[in-house]
Amino acid sequence: MRWARAELFELADTGERDALNDPVRERRSLGETMVRHTPYGGQSAESEGNRYEDAPMTFVTPAPMATARRAALAVMGGEAYRVTGRADLGRWRVLTLQRERGGGDA
Repeated sequence: MRWARAELFELADTGERDALNDPVRERRSLGETMVRHTPYGGQSAESEGNRYEDAPMTFVTPAPMATARRAALAVMGGEAYRVTGRADLGRWRVLTLQRERGGGDA
């Protein structure tokens, strides 16, 4: 496996509200980190009768656990991934990710 670069982001509250009175959140960079990743395998999934490709991925990184806890998104190679799980393995942190359906407009 090779090392790759990924940028981690947190979703921070801006203090503003949208038309539906929901809090507005913006991406704030937590910085770049080196990651090793598993190739994602497309898995067919279905939601309300609509089929789509689900793409889970796992990153292993030396980033501090405090950074991993704050991370909500990871961007690598122009693709955005939502962080769905975190684990601390001592020297390494493991992030479980799900590809964002809207693409990677980082």
